[in-house]
Amino acid sequence: MVGFAALGQKEQLKNAQTYRAEADSLYKKASNDNYKKAINKYEQASTIFQQLGKFKAYFNCQMKIGTCLEGLASYDKALELLKSLLKKTEAAKENSDQFKPHVLSRMGKLYYRKGNMKMAQQNLQKALAVQLKNTKISKELSDTYNDLGVVSEAIKRLDTALYYHQKALELRKKLFGVKHPKVAETYNNFANVYFSKADYKKVTYYDNAALAIRKSKFGEKHPQVALSYNNIGVTYYIMGDYETAIKYYKKSLGIRKELLGDQHIDVGQCYYNLGHVYNHLEAFFLSIEFFQKYLNILKKNVGENHKYVVDTYSSIGDGYYNLKDFQSASKYYEKAQKLIKKIGLAGSEVEGRLFSYYGDYYIATKNYRKALICWEKSIEITKNISSDPNAVDLGENFIGLGETYKGLQKPDSAIRYFLSAASILEKALTQKSSYYSKACFELGKLYCEKKDFLVALKYLQRSLIDKTRTFNDTTNIYSFPELRDITINPEVLNIIHYKANCFFELYKSSKEVKYLNYSIKNYDLGYSLINRMQMAFLKPSDQINFKNANYALQEGSFQAFLQKYKLEGDKNNLKYLFKFSEQFKASVLKNSIAQSKALKFADLPPQYLREEKYFKKEIIYWENQIISNPKKIKEYQDSLFKYNRAYETLIAKLEKDYPKYAQLKYQNKTVSLAEAQQKLDGQTALLEYAFGEKQSYLMVITKTGVNVVPIVADKKLKPLMNAYYEALANEARVKTFAKTSYALYEALLKPAEKYLQGKKRLLVVAPSLESIPFESLISQKALASAIKTDDYSQLNYLIKQYQVSYHYSATLWHRGVQSKRKVTPRLLALAPFSTGKSETISTRTRKSADPLPESGVEVRKLFNLFNAKKLGADVYLAKKATKKRFVSQAKDYSILHIASHSSASTKYANLAKIRFAPDSDTSKVDGLLYSGEVYNLSLNADLLVLSSCESGVGKLAQGEGVLSLAHSFLYAGARNIVFSLWDVNDVETRKLMTAFYINFLNGQNYREALQKAQQSRIKADKYLPPKHWAGFVMIGE
Repeated sequence: MVGFAALGQKEQLKNAQTYRAEADSLYKKASNDNYKKAINKYEQASTIFQQLGKFKAYFNCQMKIGTCLEGLASYDKALELLKSLLKKTEAAKENSDQFKPHVLSRMGKLYYRKGNMKMAQQNLQKALAVQLKNTKISKELSDTYNDLGVVSEAIKRLDTALYYHQKALELRKKLFGVKHPKVAETYNNFANVYFSKADYKKVTYYDNAALAIRKSKFGEKHPQVALSYNNIGVTYYIMGDYETAIKYYKKSLGIRKELLGDQHIDVGQCYYNLGHVYNHLEAFFLSIEFFQKYLNILKKNVGENHKYVVDTYSSIGDGYYNLKDFQSASKYYEKAQKLIKKIGLAGSEVEGRLFSYYGDYYIATKNYRKALICWEKSIEITKNISSDPNAVDLGENFIGLGETYKGLQKPDSAIRYFLSAASILEKALTQKSSYYSKACFELGKLYCEKKDFLVALKYLQRSLIDKTRTFNDTTNIYSFPELRDITINPEVLNIIHYKANCFFELYKSSKEVKYLNYSIKNYDLGYSLINRMQMAFLKPSDQINFKNANYALQEGSFQAFLQKYKLEGDKNNLKYLFKFSEQFKASVLKNSIAQSKALKFADLPPQYLREEKYFKKEIIYWENQIISNPKKIKEYQDSLFKYNRAYETLIAKLEKDYPKYAQLKYQNKTVSLAEAQQKLDGQTALLEYAFGEKQSYLMVITKTGVNVVPIVADKKLKPLMNAYYEALANEARVKTFAKTSYALYEALLKPAEKYLQGKKRLLVVAPSLESIPFESLISQKALASAIKTDDYSQLNYLIKQYQVSYHYSATLWHRGVQSKRKVTPRLLALAPFSTGKSETISTRTRKSADPLPESGVEVRKLFNLFNAKKLGADVYLAKKATKKRFVSQAKDYSILHIASHSSASTKYANLAKIRFAPDSDTSKVDGLLYSGEVYNLSLNADLLVLSSCESGVGKLAQGEGVLSLAHSFLYAGARNIVFSLWDVNDVETRKLMTAFYINFLNGQNYREALQKAQQSRIKADKYLPPKHWAGFVMIGE
């Protein structure tokens, strides 16, 4: 090895300069990998420069290393290096003032990055003091002014910030010209200050000026361009244009991920910002997912003790608050509160925001006194941290106080604060804003509650204007915007609903038809918006939550259209009633099935279908892992996040590149009333239920007529349903059971009795009712003899009069009827928990007299029945009845029968499961088929029988029904499903199922076969509680 002394100084200097040039080239490429390579080259160069006594060159290389470490978000390492360099600079004495400001200024920047504003300001002021000794203008002096402006803005000294940025701009224009990146940086910082001042017109001007310079200098893929995109996104977010905000955030995210990697703090910032947009779009589950991702990135980069971590805890808490999961919300708010105390952020802007979150939380939990304290503390902090308080912050706080006084039943105080908020925001905001809209909306709501509807409409109209792009009609309360002018924003739906309700109330009091017509026009606009908005949700859980939040729209519109029908007698209004009722039923399931069919029939390349299936499988796996193994939640969250984003990217690509896929996916037409009637036979009545908080309705739809019957409100119905279910499940004696059964019949069906005369079949369309068996409702009070002897057979069950089936929506039922085809029955039956030796029985290979283990009697009987009819049947018992076999073979059979154990999850829909025998060829497959996994199956079954406990039990989602195993199998392609509502008795199940299949194989349809089987059980044992036969119901034909 050649030693240093052996080489001439010129040669060594040349080597050092080469290393530095290579490092500079790598540094300019601005990515994590290049920063690391640049550091290595700078270190090689600085070692040589130091040995040669070239302090200036050594100093510059060390400073560049610090900059690279900052680019890598390694702030502590960068500060350590700079502190060491500062000591060396001070030790050099000669020309110390030449180098010292550089180090102090960079340290100030790093302390700012770490959230320590006090140390940031101190170091920058020291740097400025040294620089001002020199009368010559310099780049370094402009940088220090710039950084002091940034810190001043952060501590809300906004006019001081503008002063420093103006000084920086003057110097930079003189030094570099008007189109230099440094000038762009100053424009960016002006935008930030005006953003804090809520002057969004100036924000937009400066952001666009900065972006233009950066793109012309660097091209598209550069961190500074990404920063501009991010900032523009923030402005659109504040103005309530969430679609455009997402577009800019995703542009920024794409550049940052490519250049900096997925774990960089700037990438995390994009995730955080997207989280807030999704929160406002009411995609709360997705929002929390993005916040959690940012939190994990933060902890890796800056540790736990940082103000950004506080804000993220608060934001996650807000997500849970919006989901009404107050326990989880409180947990995250407490984490934020503890961290504020730990790292000394009391009295900071961060604490002010947390108090506002707490204010909302206490309003929701009706602790109004605590809410008042929180809002007042938030206002105090907002005023203390700035002599020019942010109008948006103050406005939000005043709105919070107004909501609190409203909760305290002090409407005059509430109005005063809402008006103050509106006044502050209107004066401060130069463009449309969601904040001013909210103040006006709260005033509109309050005047609506005071029954001053015309005043309410005035404020609601003003609120609506600020939710649109170009609509500006402030004076005409009867006008409303075009659909295309409204941004995707769920808050708009609330405004439209309140406007519609105000017009309806005006009609009720005045009987002027024009008010009824305007009410209907607004409801019609609301439904169009729902159609458009629900397609924007990426997670089914958010779609369900969004729909639940807008159920009042359905109730109000139903009342308005029904009133119009009564006035005019025009049956077209019945079409609207049916349409709006259907729109709220199983919409998530309908959309999911539409997407599944689009994948199947859009002629997509096979590799995309494989990717789609793989990503869905991984998503289900990691969701289950998070639930099952909370100790590894961070690791699992990152994996889930990765696959969720990969799936979203794939679907977006398919929609863009394959128009047929997009057309099929969004061609999700709701069945019309006429189409539904056309498919009904003369002996069937379709019972379309529409539940409301104040009033519920039943539409009785037959081949030739439609009748609308008012029934009890949802809140009165639920206790009746619960009592009935409890009496059934607990095998209550006749007296108790009959009382609850008849009471529920009176509520659900008695008002419509006259419209059911002569009918033999009932199709119940109400997603929340499929767990309440109509079959065991009784249409007459129990006879005294039945009560005395506990003779259940004397009760007048509906099953004695009607065949009953259910469906999640008439649209899904109609699709099933349309796709019905005649198939030769072929059975696949599995009984994994039968005892004795493992066996496979097939009509192709075995004789009907072969013995079976005792616990497999049920499926053996089925085998014998199919064999006797010379129909195909394959039966797997015990260890042969594996999950792998079912998953691989199920698609080839028209009838699937699973006699096994299953269990429900009323909290996590994906964790409902059926137990199969474990696969013998691998220990990784445990035999559990989860509900979430079923969605990845592709079945062709005309009938699926889940002869197991609780196969129809699960998490109840309003409008979607029970998210059970049956729900997931319907998505997977099963057209008719028989399932259980509770734990079932093995012996009774076997008898019922045997009777069902005998009836079916003798030519009865599924509904009739199940009806006759249940009737046979009633006749066979007069003391048999209905639990043992009513527990099995059918979704389908």
